[in-house]
Amino acid sequence: MTSELLSGPDRFAYHAGLDRSLRLGEGVAVGVSDRTFLLGLVAARDRAGAEVFVNSLTDAYRDMIVSYIEWANGLARALLERTARQPEAKSHLRMAESIRRAETPRIADEVRIELAQLSSARLWNDVEARRRVLVSALNRPQDAEQAFDALAGCARARHDHLVDAVQALCVEAVASLGEEAAVALLTDTLARCSFYLPWWGALERATPEERVVLLAEEFRLHWSGPMRHGSVLIQEEAESYRLVLAPCGSGGALLLRRSSAVRREHRPLLNGATWRNADAAAYCAHCAQNEFISVARFGYLAWATDLNPDPSGPCSWRVFKRPTLERPVCSPTGLHALAGREGAWSSGVVVR
Repeated sequence: MTSELLSGPDRFAYHAGLDRSLRLGEGVAVGVSDRTFLLGLVAARDRAGAEVFVNSLTDAYRDMIVSYIEWANGLARALLERTARQPEAKSHLRMAESIRRAETPRIADEVRIELAQLSSARLWNDVEARRRVLVSALNRPQDAEQAFDALAGCARARHDHLVDAVQALCVEAVASLGEEAAVALLTDTLARCSFYLPWWGALERATPEERVVLLAEEFRLHWSGPMRHGSVLIQEEAESYRLVLAPCGSGGALLLRRSSAVRREHRPLLNGATWRNADAAAYCAHCAQNEFISVARFGYLAWATDLNPDPSGPCSWRVFKRPTLERPVCSPTGLHALAGREGAWSSGVVVR
């Protein structure tokens, strides 16, 4: 890798350009998972470093879960306010549960609650308890491995349940409001989440290489990669860095939790909001909207998604090295109208 952020030893370190600590180094680039990185610190008897990383990682898990709770509740409230089918509108509050129960493994009963009852404290108490167990086991490698798997399994179950809920709400929005209004609702409610403005501000200030390590961290927090352990492979290309998710831990994993028959019933957004791909989940529309938002906020296309129509295969994001020079301002309509191609759909084209 030509970037110093993606070379050298795998490390959790402060980076002045982003004004925060995060994982850097060759291990990030070659897809070393957060699990493997932590267990490496434990094996090296770096208890202090391991504890710092555990606490940072667990805080990030919490923030991710809180963001999904905000988004799901925002979608639920907005649907209740805007749908004309008031007697039927509350059905979407139970839709996610029925889908999850039929298509995914059983998880703890306390997670089987309606969106209106969701709170970060209720979903978080078990994860926090497991963090304390893990910290106490950092001097014992075998116990630390088991404790991390318990913590990650618990947090991942909450994450996946909430992804299912957002997917169900997206489907309900399309059915109730139509595709265009549903996309607007999805984007507007996501923009109201507490993480949103700080996150986009950090991406706007970042260099392309800093965007790569920020996005890689985000995808690891979705438990992307083999075994859902949280890993992203980064490949350097002539004009971009490609972040490979095998699978994506949110939309890709969501589809893998469902049979092909159930996938077809999810009414994907076929007007371009899911890259005109009938196999995409409605949930994935927010990734396409993120491309548009980068154009609106930065004045150029900062990255593009290569969606794999097979959820068992990898999706990828390409972060462009010189976006301001090679990808000038373009309209979202023109971007999607000109970007189709046979095979894997990509918006990573020069639009002049």
